[in-house]
Amino acid sequence: MCGVLQVSRSGFYVWRRRPLSEQSQNRETLLSEIKEIHATRYKDSYGSPRVYEELKKKEIPCSENTIARVMREAGIQSKMKKKFKVTTDSNHAFPVAGNVLNREFDSATGPNQLWVSDKQMKPPTDEGGRIPKAVVEKRKVSLRR
Repeated sequence: MCGVLQVSRSGFYVWRRRPLSEQSQNRETLLSEIKEIHATRYKDSYGSPRVYEELKKKEIPCSENTIARVMREAGIQSKMKKKFKVTTDSNHAFPVAGNVLNREFDSATGPNQLWVSDKQMKPPTDEGGRIPKAVVEKRKVSLRR
């Protein structure tokens, strides 16, 4: 292996026995603090700015850029929450089908009398109208007694 790395054998073994530098030790302790803060605060939602503020409160000397670099090297990222997106628009002028069944599934006197379906609408076209996309579900509601 020393031949591949082009170093002397004695230099390799001296390097292996050498203790970690002060900077490396500081990074290791900083990394353990970052992991602790990141894991215990709000389900891993803390990024480098918030971690930096927490370390400042603990009076641990560091910079935000150093924290960002250590987090990046360790693969620690904040988990972003997806924002809620409203998908139903009830305030429209389109006709709405009446609720004929009114959830009275027991009103059937025999099989093959009640059918339930659901449809989706395609987004508005260039002409401005919405058109049915497809019948998503069509199932038979049978009488159970």
